[in-house]
Amino acid sequence: MKHQPFRQIIETHGVSWVLASLLAALAQFRMIGRVIGVQYQDSIAATRGVLDGLPHWQVFQSRVFGPWIVDMLTGLTGSFETAHMLYTITAYFLAGLAMLVVAHRHYGAKSAWIGFLSFQALCLILINSRWHYVWDGGELLTFTLFCHFVLAGKDWCWLAGLFALSVLNRESAFFIAAWMVLDPLLTAVLDKSLPRWPMIIAGLACLAAGAALTQFLRTTLLKREIGPDLFGMPELAGRSFHPHIQLNIDYLLDAFLLPTQEFNIVIVILLVLPLPLTVLLFRRLGRRYLSLGLAHGLIVLSLPIVGVLSETRVLFDLTPFMALGFAALCREDEGRPA
Repeated sequence: MKHQPFRQIIETHGVSWVLASLLAALAQFRMIGRVIGVQYQDSIAATRGVLDGLPHWQVFQSRVFGPWIVDMLTGLTGSFETAHMLYTITAYFLAGLAMLVVAHRHYGAKSAWIGFLSFQALCLILINSRWHYVWDGGELLTFTLFCHFVLAGKDWCWLAGLFALSVLNRESAFFIAAWMVLDPLLTAVLDKSLPRWPMIIAGLACLAAGAALTQFLRTTLLKREIGPDLFGMPELAGRSFHPHIQLNIDYLLDAFLLPTQEFNIVIVILLVLPLPLTVLLFRRLGRRYLSLGLAHGLIVLSLPIVGVLSETRVLFDLTPFMALGFAALCREDEGRPA
């Protein structure tokens, strides 16, 4: 079945998509305010810290995309706090709108709403009670576009462009570059064919350039990281890599053995869900989903090491894949190409 022309899709669904995405973004931001409360000011201060060269941790210093946009919006709003709120709402709005467009493009109109509602529900579940950094919303849009590029079979130019922007938002962009290297190799092994060298070379270039850019930003812009003094963690001062293995082991044990009203076992389920979801999608819809699950499998394996699972927003990278997976399993047109 041929896809509808993009203009026809916008004429048919554009108004409802915009309204739904805007209302959902406002609801998400209101929930952030309810869950985090006055501590949301700490997240705003963290954004200001990146701009001033005084981030909580030096690993934050290279995450300049969101803070730069907020700083530019301040000239429009007249208030840094208002600009921060506007950026966060806009990020959720664009991510929700992208989810509707991508899910419709691949699975049809009804599945688009399933993907959208799943996406919004997952975001609500993963809102953290302590932090919501300005770069968190950008992650949702980045990985929604990444899923689309993989499913649509886009060439290396699209993925390299996405990496170039997203690496300024957060280091999770390196999973995109890693996919550009690993997926052609996996495909070549499975098909017993030559790998796609342009994609591999572009991925290696993204890894090298991204690492150099990240280090340059941290070296050039950083004045002092304030987290070691602010949080009483002098042992983490000056590190560019923060392992959290023991902290996450304690979190996982508590989730299984000491259930509370937070019911953290749900977070554990969502953490591992992309792995069986990849297998199910691969068996039902083809190898493209094995390819897409490759990058998200790497994220699942890395989060218990470098992420703080109690800060549940670290699972945002997995949210678009899970939502699109639900939409794919509920697609109304069995003949639509996977």
